[in-house]
Amino acid sequence: MSHDEQQRRRRLERVRDRIAHGDLEGAIALLHQILAADPDDAYAHALLSLCLVERKLVGPAEAEARAALTLDAEEPLAHGAMAAVLVAERRLDAATEHLDRAIALDPANSAYHLRLAQIARLRARPADDHLQRALAIDPEDPEVLAAVADDHLAHNRVDEAERYARTALEIDPECNDALLAMGWVLLRRGNTADAREHAVMALRHDATSEEALRLLLSIKARVSPLLGAWFRWNLWMSGLGDRRTVAILVGAFLVVRVVRAIAEDLGREDIAELVQMLWLGIVVYTWVAPAIFARLLAKELRGIDLRDDY
Repeated sequence: MSHDEQQRRRRLERVRDRIAHGDLEGAIALLHQILAADPDDAYAHALLSLCLVERKLVGPAEAEARAALTLDAEEPLAHGAMAAVLVAERRLDAATEHLDRAIALDPANSAYHLRLAQIARLRARPADDHLQRALAIDPEDPEVLAAVADDHLAHNRVDEAERYARTALEIDPECNDALLAMGWVLLRRGNTADAREHAVMALRHDATSEEALRLLLSIKARVSPLLGAWFRWNLWMSGLGDRRTVAILVGAFLVVRVVRAIAEDLGREDIAELVQMLWLGIVVYTWVAPAIFARLLAKELRGIDLRDDY
């Protein structure tokens, strides 16, 4: 192995270490150094694309993914990077094609199956098959275990979610996805103090984590006298799926209409008016809650202090 190749491998290891610790800026800087030395490094272009997607810089990420594919159409990570870009653009069919190609080129990489699971969730389809394939490939990968935990949570299987999240944290106590999965589990169990601790730890590793911010918001809502009832209702509804959620909302509206009609037929206009006012109050409450949520998030973030050496 040449000296240049050894240096490249060392730099790539440092890149992967920076990514694992949530330092995307550091990873991107190192990748620019690698590409300055060798602009034709398809793998480095693909890895840079994935970092840029995480930073929500989809345009530059797409350019890097296309460069990687142009340089080496048989590089599986190039197809994986393009799939990540296409998912961000919600071009799910094209993303699936690139993931199928990546899996054909590198069948032992669980990350591609996790991305297919993400696509399945975006399509409101079961993701279990993709997650089980990822689990079969890397049964001790904390990212895979955390993804499985999230899927169990989405189906209200809290005990199973906790088991996978705990296993992931035993393997890697600093895995952000595992910290967040455990945070959601703890919140479901009403343990808001420990849930907040997990959210703050995740933010210390990645201050831009949207999922950590959502968790903090949910913790605030859970303990808020104003939003507590709404949060519990929303959490319960989120585990029912789209069809059952719509059915319940339509059913509730029809019940209100029927009760009001019966009250009017009986000459009880006061009851009919009360039912109508209660229904309107619930509707207004659910419309106002997101705005209150946003203000709570800003207040919560002002109370979080990151390490000086972050």
